[in-house]
Amino acid sequence: MGLEPPVLAVENVFKRYQVSRGLLRPKRSLQAVRGVSLSVDKQRTLGIVGESGCGKSTLARMLLNLERPDEGDILLDGRSAGTVGRLDFSARVQPVFQDPYSTLNPRRTILETVMHPLRVHARGERNARETRAARLLDLVGLPRRAHHAHPNQLSGGQRQRVAIARALVLEPQVLICDEPTSALDVSIQAQILNLIQELQKEFGISIVFISHNLAVVEHLCDEVAVMYLGRVVENGPTADVMASPRHPYTKALLDSVLTPDVGLGLPDLQLGLEFPDPTNVPPGCAFHPRCPHREPVCSTEVPPACAQAGHGSECHFADRLAGAFAGPAAVCAGRG
Repeated sequence: MGLEPPVLAVENVFKRYQVSRGLLRPKRSLQAVRGVSLSVDKQRTLGIVGESGCGKSTLARMLLNLERPDEGDILLDGRSAGTVGRLDFSARVQPVFQDPYSTLNPRRTILETVMHPLRVHARGERNARETRAARLLDLVGLPRRAHHAHPNQLSGGQRQRVAIARALVLEPQVLICDEPTSALDVSIQAQILNLIQELQKEFGISIVFISHNLAVVEHLCDEVAVMYLGRVVENGPTADVMASPRHPYTKALLDSVLTPDVGLGLPDLQLGLEFPDPTNVPPGCAFHPRCPHREPVCSTEVPPACAQAGHGSECHFADRLAGAFAGPAAVCAGRG
């Protein structure tokens, strides 16, 4: 017997959009995702991190089968997402979005909101659906008195608990969490993250956790993939990537984490003032215009792709830089 396939996998996926440049000017191609390959195993958590605009949310939409890739494929249990019916796919892969204020129907009560997926998928009679929904709301810590409230009567943290209950009511295999705590108060974020971890153990689900917060990813994720301009430039076990980054961009992300020590001031990341433009990807290594370690080869030759197993990096000098960057993880020990 062969090895069990990952529960969800991305195989050399590309996604492009045509964007307007103004009146009477031809549109330009925006390369949102460029040749990404990733996988998440059963009951594991994969973190995806990077700057705004790096392609994280586009990748999330493709993982949810809301958009199809221009090239490559999304695999669910080894099967192409294109061969899995939309209803079946949505029952097995569910989202938890960033903004709990806009993802809940204001006309439905909380209980009706969590029951709705069961009705769409024709799971059980009304009494059974109501019992199931009430149990999920209990599991996420929402009091019974809130079951017949409307979303505008709840706090942000409570709304996100409802969104998590709704995502889990169908007993999916995978949760796609796209910045699920960034719209919440800091005091509530830890509660929601701990809840996600507890529910993962309870239901045995896999999680793809998309975030810009490295401390959250380090706390929650087994593996991490770092994205830059639509590419995965580094991936591997979270502890290894945090402790010994092999790509200058990952190192810059770790160094950008602020600490409570006001005497340290703002970190100097040595990235200059140039920001990445997905409509004009540089030749060679896409990061080279901002890289403090660049050499002539970086502007002409594309680095080899990340390794899928172990700790991989899309950098010509990954082995040399790994030793220079090794040390305590910046997230845990301040900027190191």
